[in-house]
Amino acid sequence: MTSGRGEGIANCGQEDCFTSHKRSNCPRGCTALAWNFDSEDQILAVVGNDGILDVWGKSGRGWSRLAEQKASSAPLKDVAWAPNLCRPYDLLATCGDEPLVHIWQWKQQPQQDTSANAPSGVAGASDKWLLQILQKIEISPGPIWRVCFNVTGTVLTAAADDGTVISWRCGDQEPPEWVPITTLIPGDDKKEPRPSFMSDRLLNGSGGGGGGAAATAVSGGGAHGADAMVDH
Repeated sequence: MTSGRGEGIANCGQEDCFTSHKRSNCPRGCTALAWNFDSEDQILAVVGNDGILDVWGKSGRGWSRLAEQKASSAPLKDVAWAPNLCRPYDLLATCGDEPLVHIWQWKQQPQQDTSANAPSGVAGASDKWLLQILQKIEISPGPIWRVCFNVTGTVLTAAADDGTVISWRCGDQEPPEWVPITTLIPGDDKKEPRPSFMSDRLLNGSGGGGGGAAATAVSGGGAHGADAMVDH
């Protein structure tokens, strides 16, 4: 667990007592954390009011920061790891006061790849680990309070401040693109969830009636809509 003021991490030892590990890189307070249960190492992602995503790892009897990235100029509210069944890397999602969901790639890089040789666009890197943004998904309006993945890590769901709940499915291409599939809007509880058609027409914004139907299903009308925006 972490302290609300962002000063430390505590873990329970063999004698059923908690040992604290002080950290001071989040002076405005931590708002959410998530363990990477699919990693052989003890990996912890932490976000806070300073808009920074930190990834920490257990190092001996203490903790060391493996990567750090300024994800937003506004406070972050939630972070989630995607369950990893077969990917050669891990995925994270973050959200906060901005109307954006960030999807991140976290992976171990070859020993010869260092931060000095890292390609442009890398969000954060160390000698061993690489953290970078794969996609930004714009949701209007914000803020976005929660993000979570399904048990296979192939569907991402986010909850917006107005009660809208939106889900995206991960594509098969590499790097993966997350395409909207369902939007639930407050007041639509008596209606069936409206699926979005995953097609090139939706992604390209073209194509007759089919593309229009898909766009309508995603936008849901007016300010409650959500558009996926892919950043390469």
